[in-house]
Amino acid sequence: MKLEKPKIKKITMDIYFGNGKTKYGPGVQIDLTGKEIVTAIKAYLVSQNVYISGAATFTINGELIKIGGVYIDPSGYLINDGEKYSGGGKFIQKEKTYRIYVDNNLISTKHTMKEVQTFLDDRPYDEDENIEISID
Repeated sequence: MKLEKPKIKKITMDIYFGNGKTKYGPGVQIDLTGKEIVTAIKAYLVSQNVYISGAATFTINGELIKIGGVYIDPSGYLINDGEKYSGGGKFIQKEKTYRIYVDNNLISTKHTMKEVQTFLDDRPYDEDENIEISID
């Protein structure tokens, strides 16, 4: 009899306008998994030249980290993948878009930086080809 591994529900960071009820707006809420919080703590430790090798247990208030979050006040803002969101509940600025030229010929427009990177990663390498990226 073969035992199957239990399926684990994957939960990842979620960003949305908060539920704040101030007259200035709802704020912005970031929900994080315990793993994402531990990753943030590790990044902070590395920035302080503290490195961990091997097993480690991370706790907050003596408890294992299961879930957490960050609330951005209505007076603040958040930038996620180039898009800026005001804590006052408004979308402020759309991400820049880019044009792709190959050998001085316009191939396509209105690409996000992620899409440009995917284009470059998926394209076969040709050392004679000249690829240019410019802001729309």
